[in-house]
Amino acid sequence: MTKAVMRSLVLIATLVLSAAGTVAAEDPVSSKVDEILAELRQLRILVQSLASVQGRLPPPERTATTNVNVGAAPFLGSQDAPLTIVEFTDFQCPFCNRFFVETFPALKKNYIDTGEDRNFKPGGRISSVT
Repeated sequence: MTKAVMRSLVLIATLVLSAAGTVAAEDPVSSKVDEILAELRQLRILVQSLASVQGRLPPPERTATTNVNVGAAPFLGSQDAPLTIVEFTDFQCPFCNRFFVETFPALKKNYIDTGEDRNFKPGGRISSVT
């Protein structure tokens, strides 16, 4: 064999081996890609099954109007207001406190003070909010 042919064979062998090494080095990546694709297929099947189940669920029931006897409970607002809110709160509850501090002032200003609403707190006290 001539030196040129030998160099060519060495070059081809080097290229083949380096390509094989690249494929071997990429094997963990390709296996990870295959795992991700398999998981995505499983998720797609799960989402489709949930969507088909949701289509078979009955619609939620409508909320019914309830009458609450507030007796002589103190209230804020007009006696003739078309809407009455009966508020059940716990004065030590942090969420009730957050409602009272953050939400109730706007509710009072926009609805109770305008005569559109009255607010009862059965068993509780009416605090003055300005």
